Amino acid sequence: MDISELISRSIGGYSIGSILSALLTFLICLIVVRLVMKLCARLLSRANRLNERLQKVILMSLKSLLYLLTIIITAEALGINTSSLTAVMSVLTLGITLAAEDILGNVAGGLVILFSHPFSLGDEIEVGGTTGTVREISLTHTK
Repeated sequence: MDISELISRSIGGYSIGSILSALLTFLICLIVVRLVMKLCARLLSRANRLNERLQKVILMSLKSLLYLLTIIITAEALGINTSSLTAVMSVLTLGITLAAEDILGNVAGGLVILFSHPFSLGDEIEVGGTTGTVREISLTHTK
């Protein structure tokens, strides 16, 4: 048996060649994910205005997205139609977004506070006639 016969053999409906191609695609995607994550971590660490918690949230979100893209790209390399998978993920994302609308609003407000720095820890602020000292700033609340 020569190499071309081996590559054209099927396992579970997929040729060994397509499986090897998908495996190579998967490994390349993992390398790219690792490089992108290192680059983004380095860039975020240089951004002095971002606190450590926000950097972690950004990096975890990016990593999840990149792994999801890796799965989709690998499935495409195997010849699997991913349009229905993409549609299901879009509907799930919409459902999660609608369910978490209040939380996402608080996170958006937290991002504005973290990026714009209207106040810092220890500052005296007044909100709605109540005065207090800022003790903690996070994505979802400020104490």
